[in-house]
Amino acid sequence: MRHEPSGLLKALSVETRVKIIELLKSKGPLGVNHLAQRIGITPAAISQHLKILKMAGLVRNERKGTAVPYSLDEPALRNFRALLDRLCSFDARRRLPGKPRRLASLRQYERKLQSEIKTVRRQIRSIRTRKGKA
Repeated sequence: MRHEPSGLLKALSVETRVKIIELLKSKGPLGVNHLAQRIGITPAAISQHLKILKMAGLVRNERKGTAVPYSLDEPALRNFRALLDRLCSFDARRRLPGKPRRLASLRQYERKLQSEIKTVRRQIRSIRTRKGKA
């Protein structure tokens, strides 16, 4: 299942696993008990979800003394995003029937790209701000 597109999609097809990814993204590395508390399910259930996410290559863990925090595997998530972009993106070069439909599709795609650019620019500003404070 590791890094196969269908395995990645299957791993994220459960809402609890998406919540785990969101928590690890926003809070950084977390242990099973903390994740269980935040999501509201048992540590055993969290462990099973983490096992599936780990097998898919989306999270990793590293023992630190008695703690075993889980974190996102950022390169794997970037690869997953690239996969989703390939699957979901509109190919502006392909021909669509009818000019009005093609123009509308291109404008929609342009808005999506502009939104992505704004997000990237905000992230760049945020990183620059943090580095300036360091």
